[in-house]
Amino acid sequence: MDKNKKTCKKIIKNYCRLLQYKDKDSITVSDISKASNISRTTFYHYFNSKKDLDREMIGVYLDDITSIIYQSPSLDTTITLKILHYLSDNQEVMQSLILYYPNIYKIFNHYIRDIISYSNLMNCAESQDYPEVTQKYVFELYIASIEVIIIKWISCGCKESPQQIIEVLKLLRSK
Repeated sequence: MDKNKKTCKKIIKNYCRLLQYKDKDSITVSDISKASNISRTTFYHYFNSKKDLDREMIGVYLDDITSIIYQSPSLDTTITLKILHYLSDNQEVMQSLILYYPNIYKIFNHYIRDIISYSNLMNCAESQDYPEVTQKYVFELYIASIEVIIIKWISCGCKESPQQIIEVLKLLRSK
């Protein structure tokens, strides 16, 4: 990871740590800079404002996940496992996103939908012996199920291993 991305992530992680014990609106750029052991000038090199940080932090981590997915668009078990390990390794940030960003569910839903549409998993509902009208509802149920499983897992502190979550997700594919 290059120095710029490393510093950017350091700022985000420290912001998320501050969110654990301080109200989001009362956190200042000075607080974030101090927690990150950087100057305010360095903060403003990466983000225009705290609102900019709020917007950008979601994208930084989704971009990393997208990079993992591009390794194998089929979303095979190996890639899915890499994604789950990434989420687990970054659970502090992910938990903050879930807790403090009300629109994160919508963002996750659209992101998962795009991933599934891009991969060969889209055939999951279509390969079943369902009438065409039912297929679109099965697809929606599939997307929502993945979203709920991942968010619940992160919210509970990633207590189950990524491999255990893989097994749960495999159950969805087989139904």
